[in-house]
Amino acid sequence: MRFVRNLSIFLKRADTRIRAVRLAHPGVFWAVVVAIVPVAIVVVLAPLVWEGYSANRENITPIATFIGAAVLAYAALKQAATASRRHFAQTEADRQRRIVESFTKAVEQLGSDKLEVRVGAIFALERLSKESPDDYWTVMEVLAAFVRDHMRYTTIIARLSERAYFLWLQAGRPEGRSEELWAEAVRLERLEETPTDIAAIFTVIKRRSAEDQEREQDRWFDLSRTYLRKTDLTDVNLKKANFFEAHLEGAALNGAHLEGANLNSASLVGALLLDTHLEGAYLWDAHLEGAILPGAHLEGADLQGAHLEGADLQGAHFEGANLREAHLEGVSLRDAHLEGAKLPEAHLKRADLQKAHLE
Repeated sequence: MRFVRNLSIFLKRADTRIRAVRLAHPGVFWAVVVAIVPVAIVVVLAPLVWEGYSANRENITPIATFIGAAVLAYAALKQAATASRRHFAQTEADRQRRIVESFTKAVEQLGSDKLEVRVGAIFALERLSKESPDDYWTVMEVLAAFVRDHMRYTTIIARLSERAYFLWLQAGRPEGRSEELWAEAVRLERLEETPTDIAAIFTVIKRRSAEDQEREQDRWFDLSRTYLRKTDLTDVNLKKANFFEAHLEGAALNGAHLEGANLNSASLVGALLLDTHLEGAYLWDAHLEGAILPGAHLEGADLQGAHLEGADLQGAHFEGANLREAHLEGVSLRDAHLEGAKLPEAHLKRADLQKAHLE
C-alpha cells in the first residue's frame, strides 16, 4: 500500500511539472515528445517483436505491426507539435498586436486635456514597459519627451511673463511690485509645486527596477532645458542624465545618483543635495548659490566657473574635482575633502575652511 501511495504522489508531481513545462515552452515540449516517443516505442516493443520473430521467423506480422504503430505514432505527434508551434506563434502575434495597440492608445491619452487621463496613461506605459522588456527604453524616452515638452523652460517663462504682465495691467501698472506679481503668476499657473502628471513620471522613473536600469546600458535621460523647480527627486537614479541648462531651484535631490550627469549651466539655487552622488558630473558655470550639500560626493566633478556662493559644503567630497575659477565666496567648507582638487583662480573670500582637507 505504501508503494502504491508513493507511486501515486510521484505521478501527480510529475504530471504537474510536465504541464508547467508544456504551458511555458510548448514548442520545446512537443519537440522533445516527438523525439522521445518513437525511441520509447522501440525500446519497449523491440524485445517483444524480436521474441516473436525468433519464435517464428516466417511470421513477420509482429514486425509489421510494430513498424506501423511507430510510424503512426510519430506522424500523430509531429502533427501535434506543428499545431502547437502554430498556436504559440499565433499567441505571440496576438500579444505583440495587443502591446502595440496599448502603447498607441497610451501615447494618444498623454495628449489629453484631462489630468486624470494623462496620469492613467503614464502608469499604463509603466505597466507596458514591465510586460514587454524590449519596449522598456522606448517607454522611458516617451516619458522624458513629455517632461521636456510640457516643462520647457522658455515656454514656462513665456507663460509666466504673460500672466504677470496682465496682472500688472489689472493692478494699474504699479511700480515696485514685480516680485509680488510674479509670485502671483506662479500661483495662478499652478507652478508652486510640480504638476501632478510630471510628478507621476518621476515616480515611474524612481521605481525602475535594478534589472531595468541594467538594461539601459549606455542610454540616459534627456531632461535638458526643463523647468523642474522644487521637484522631488530624492534617491532617484539618473546617472549620466542630461540636465543642461535645466532649472532645479529648490529641488530635493538628497541621496540622488547623478554620477557623470551633464549639469552644465544648470540652476540648482537653494537645492537640497545632502549625500547626493555627483562623482564625475559636469557642472561648468552651474548655479548652486545657497545649495545644501553636506556630505555630497563631487569626486572628480568638473565645477569650473560654478557659482557656490553661500552654499553649505560641510563634509562634502571634492577629491580630484576641478574648481578652477569657481565662486566659493562665503561658503562653509568645514571638514570638506579637497585632496587633489584643482583650485587655480578659485574665489574663496570669507570661506570657512576649518578642518578642511587640503592635502
